[in-house]
Amino acid sequence: MILLVCMRLVNFVNGQVYHIYNRGVRKDLLFYRDSDYVRWENLLSWCSNYSYPFSSYVQGLKSLSKEKASLDAYQERIEKEYRYSRPLVNILCYIEMPNHFHLVLEQNVESGISLFMQKLSIAYAMYLNSKYELSGSAFQGKYKFVHVETDAQLVQLLKYMLLNPVVALIVSILNLKKYKWSALKEYLGNTDKMIVDTTKLPSVFINPQELLNFLKEESGSGFTEELGSLVID
Repeated sequence: MILLVCMRLVNFVNGQVYHIYNRGVRKDLLFYRDSDYVRWENLLSWCSNYSYPFSSYVQGLKSLSKEKASLDAYQERIEKEYRYSRPLVNILCYIEMPNHFHLVLEQNVESGISLFMQKLSIAYAMYLNSKYELSGSAFQGKYKFVHVETDAQLVQLLKYMLLNPVVALIVSILNLKKYKWSALKEYLGNTDKMIVDTTKLPSVFINPQELLNFLKEESGSGFTEELGSLVID
């Protein structure tokens, strides 16, 4: 069976920042096990940097490991033939919650966000369907997006995203840094995985202790007003 998927054409602007988000279809879970979160985060980095399907890359690694062939040669070929000259997007922030996700993306190349989101959505839906014997779309319609127009909006948006696990009562504010499935672990230097472009972050997100103190502060009276339409229900 051949699956034809048209890329969603939206006039995203190079160098501009956008809040991208979506839920699981019928508000079902998007992430069932830790391995699902790991797969999503691997796809975030991969889909921005490579034209080669991640699932094919993983199968290639498995095949070579069984045959004891040279993994270095295989990875060098992927790098040479399939790495984009520029990433499609810069990822400034991400968070995965059990039934939804948020991303903050800066577009690098023409149609970069549209292509990135198409690749990410298809790859993850195929992964879920194969792993859990599901069918159809994993997501509730097309992803939503909002243009982040000011630095103040960006700061409050990042705070809003990182505090999602606290609002959802998954962790307390004192244990927020133990929540593994967000960019916070990168901001705090608690992982070797680097998905986000830290050079684009507001200054408060660069110093780990300053960031933790910032997140613990009560939201000011202008929090919701500043975010405006960037907040989803």
